[in-house]
Amino acid sequence: MSDEHCRGSHDALTYLFAKCDWHEQRALPSPKKPADNRSTEVLFDNAPVAAFAGAFLGCLATLGFSAFGIVPSIASALATALLCSQLLVTRTAGLFADEFFPALYGGTFGGMTPVVWLGVGVSSHSAMLAALLFTSLSIICGLAFFAVAKLDIRSAAPFGSGYGGRLGAIAAVASFLFVELVGRLGADAHRFHEIPLGAFDGESWAPFGFLACLGGTLGSTFVLRQRRAAAAGVAIRIFIASVVALIGLVILHLGNPGDRPTLDGFYAGCFLGMSTPERLRGWFQPLLGALVLTATLVLVRAFLPGLGGSLGLAAFVCVALLVALSRTTAWQNADMQ
Repeated sequence: MSDEHCRGSHDALTYLFAKCDWHEQRALPSPKKPADNRSTEVLFDNAPVAAFAGAFLGCLATLGFSAFGIVPSIASALATALLCSQLLVTRTAGLFADEFFPALYGGTFGGMTPVVWLGVGVSSHSAMLAALLFTSLSIICGLAFFAVAKLDIRSAAPFGSGYGGRLGAIAAVASFLFVELVGRLGADAHRFHEIPLGAFDGESWAPFGFLACLGGTLGSTFVLRQRRAAAAGVAIRIFIASVVALIGLVILHLGNPGDRPTLDGFYAGCFLGMSTPERLRGWFQPLLGALVLTATLVLVRAFLPGLGGSLGLAAFVCVALLVALSRTTAWQNADMQ
């Protein structure tokens, strides 16, 4: 055996043992580490804390982008894509618990809440109030995802696991609590409680609303169920989902900048398409899901106007209906047999 081959084998074994020692050092806490290092590990590795941090950052970033005039849905997808890409490019995504990235995406949904509806103007006093409202909404979103992460740890099967729109449903609850809280504190929240004029106008949703929902559903389903994407980590999958949504939203916005319902329908369809294959099967269920989602969005637009996360909530309800229908059909077939 040549000297070069021996040196190569020695270097490979040295790297392998060094990598094993590194993993053991991460897995076993060292009593020699200072207290500040232990707090950093808790921040990165603790699932509820990571979920709080992700939701807080996502919500705050989306509110900031929206304040500069970016359409809320585009701001949401853009914030997720930018923040995830920074961590992936710098290879620091592994420092965070997996719960950070879904919570980051979910937090951006809460950031779609139009805080300007609360009567915030452009004066210096209003700017300070807007900053306070931005921070408050981000904190409430963070606490909501913190609580859900706590419950997921204690439960055998997380509630709504595999349901597209689960993140949006959590964000919708957080946004609703925020609106109710600031309303009781004296803010003008009447626009969140009024049914908008023309909310039940079906002409604005069909057929373009259905096609938008179907396009978002099929686009996300096709990309996320590719072999490499399906086998990727949570951070990469969230990044891919946000990029798919961002590309479609930008194309639709450039084609018709004032068509907000079509943007909402496409984004909601993207959430529906994030469902696992066990929840959304074949080709008929996505087609039926897009049809049900179109009708559900009409109700959401009427009774939850402007509420951040309402698009995801509509997708979550749609998947729940499809799962219930599938199970009912299976039970009937079993009884007949």
